[in-house]
Amino acid sequence: MSTRRGGPSRLPWSGAAVLLLVLLHLLSGAGPAAAHAELQSADPADGATLTAPPALVTLQFSEAVSVVPRSIVVLDDRGSQVDSADPHHPGSDATRVVVTLRPRLPSGTYRVVWRVESDDGHPVSGSYSFGIGVAPRAAVAQSPSTDGVVGGLHWLGELLALSGLVVLAGAAFFIVWLWQAGRDSWRARRVLGSALAGTLLGNLLLLLVGGIYGAGGSASDLFSPAAAPAVGTTAGRLTAVRLTVLVLAALWWRRRDRSGQLPSRFDVVGLWLLVAVTQAVGGHPGHTTSPLLTSLVDVVHLTAVSTWIGGLALLVVAVLRPQGEGHDVPATLLRRWSRVAAGAVGVLVLSGAISALVGVGSWAALVGTTYGRLVLGKVAVLLLVIAVAAFSRRLVARVVRPDTVRTLRRLVAAETSGAVVVLGLTAALVSTAPGRETYVPSMSTTVAAGAGPAAVRLHITVRPTTPGFEGLTVEATSRDGSAVPIDAARVRLVNPAHGIGPMEYPVATSTGAVRDVLISVPAPGRWDVGLTLRLSGNWVTAGFSYAVG
Repeated sequence: MSTRRGGPSRLPWSGAAVLLLVLLHLLSGAGPAAAHAELQSADPADGATLTAPPALVTLQFSEAVSVVPRSIVVLDDRGSQVDSADPHHPGSDATRVVVTLRPRLPSGTYRVVWRVESDDGHPVSGSYSFGIGVAPRAAVAQSPSTDGVVGGLHWLGELLALSGLVVLAGAAFFIVWLWQAGRDSWRARRVLGSALAGTLLGNLLLLLVGGIYGAGGSASDLFSPAAAPAVGTTAGRLTAVRLTVLVLAALWWRRRDRSGQLPSRFDVVGLWLLVAVTQAVGGHPGHTTSPLLTSLVDVVHLTAVSTWIGGLALLVVAVLRPQGEGHDVPATLLRRWSRVAAGAVGVLVLSGAISALVGVGSWAALVGTTYGRLVLGKVAVLLLVIAVAAFSRRLVARVVRPDTVRTLRRLVAAETSGAVVVLGLTAALVSTAPGRETYVPSMSTTVAAGAGPAAVRLHITVRPTTPGFEGLTVEATSRDGSAVPIDAARVRLVNPAHGIGPMEYPVATSTGAVRDVLISVPAPGRWDVGLTLRLSGNWVTAGFSYAVG
């Protein structure tokens, strides 16, 4: 079969890549993109006291968001849902979300808990309280969380889409640049076919569950009209574009293969730009203060990862085949690959370090956020894989011996297994909000309470210091440092600048302390906190203030 390169398709793919770059720029906005959607206003407002029951709750966001039936939940004092589970966009305004309330709501405090899908495909959430006939008071409640089934499907979609894309692109690079004879190998074709099927399935899964995941839906929403493909956000539209490009590319490649033409290097580069740029712009890099620069770094990083992992996949499956199959290991190919892989890993480490610095934002966020801990795990696995790769490359010069080939194949297989773990952690990172956005320092203080023999010191921690649900911990010690059990506790919150409060409510105690009890702080600003504690039958009071950002 002929392996000549075809020139006629050079311009179409390269021109299409340039066209898509312009299209993506228009999709993502001309200026710097906001990190996530932010709640700009609410009606009723947080902390408001109404004289009559409202008919609706309206939330105004800074950008378009997607919703599902449980994106906004309104609860009364007993935790019962009082809305009609019909959050929707009024008219064509995707930045506003409205939910209908039940008629004739009684006096009391009501809590609005919301979670929507931001324009970059990631969830944002929060809560606040308002009162009907009375001043609102805070209430202990659970923070909005992701349904386990939906979260698992979303992670699986990210893993399949990313790993399939990486192997597909890397294998194509390997065949076109290093091993043109590989196009006649059924094993190489199997790698390409499996990778294409995986990335198509992953992107389709993301398209189907992405909106439900981002908006806080449950598994039951998968079988409702809310499960329609989510293309209301930039991330959703770019997933649809990427899926379409991959399908058209598969048909195009198959047609050229039947005609005996090997795609040119321009073909592969043009196609890669079409797909890789959609991956970068639709994710974290496209939603920073410098989206063009961070997206470019992400494309370079993804290219290096693909070159490395796609080549490893072909080596294990098609090149370093088990002995006895009548196959001579091409030593020249391995040496060329060794140099290419070393360069790819170097670029991968450098671009990955830049991306990690942008995503994490600070050293504290590196260990204080889920995103940062995932980065640390990825780095640890990657260092181990690089060590195995360095040892395997020392065997390349002696690959002519059968025993060396077997050892090399095992090492490359181990390197590939580590790379799969790296891809799994990367898929989790893609689904996790960057540490620069989620890390908020906790507040810790120590105050005195009581007098005389009953005097104690209260060690207080609040984390995170953001509007919404915060975890409050209070521990009491005597003058000599011994623990003093807290039998009961009450909290009083006041925000003088916003005229909110006082909001008073009891909090639960556990093993003689208040431990990470969730309190609802509806607005930013400086909050005055009053504590009333029962210690060994005696009641003591204390106060402190802290800033909520």
